[in-house]
Amino acid sequence: MKIRESDKWAYYQLFNDIDLEGKKFLDIGGGKATVGFYYSSKLDKYVCVDSYEGHGNPKENLNIVLKMIRDRDTKNMEIKKMDLKEFHKENPKNKFDIVLISNVLHHIFPSPVLLNNVVEYLNLVAKFLKTPGGLLLIREVMPINISQVIHSLNKDSVNFSTKQFPGFWLRAIKQKHS
Repeated sequence: MKIRESDKWAYYQLFNDIDLEGKKFLDIGGGKATVGFYYSSKLDKYVCVDSYEGHGNPKENLNIVLKMIRDRDTKNMEIKKMDLKEFHKENPKNKFDIVLISNVLHHIFPSPVLLNNVVEYLNLVAKFLKTPGGLLLIREVMPINISQVIHSLNKDSVNFSTKQFPGFWLRAIKQKHS
């Protein structure tokens, strides 16, 4: 599986200012586990949780990813074919330094939904973050009004309604919490 140049640039923008060395990383809905393959040499542990059913994710992706992990003998990568609630039930105490939700929310919530549903889902996601210092990264291309969700979770949040590169927001969030 080859990483597209556009994906490389997107991941560079997303992770350029983040120290990944020795971190535990949870990739929710990670599909082909591209982030894991790209950064596994830096990470202590990479876990991808994905149901591998529909949503632009062909069923053979799971077998391709598992074969690549075996072929590359990548011992710090783990793939879990399940939804997030199931993963939490099996791993209630598992904590991660970084949790990524990249272009997943529009699959989970494909039509306009109640804000409470998204907030409830993000609260489940937050249970996997190490505290203090855990980092939640949300990258979403579809208009699900993530700014409204973020605002409801944190009244003093950054204004996500303007369009800025991820690095801009990362720096703003780091400044706010330092």
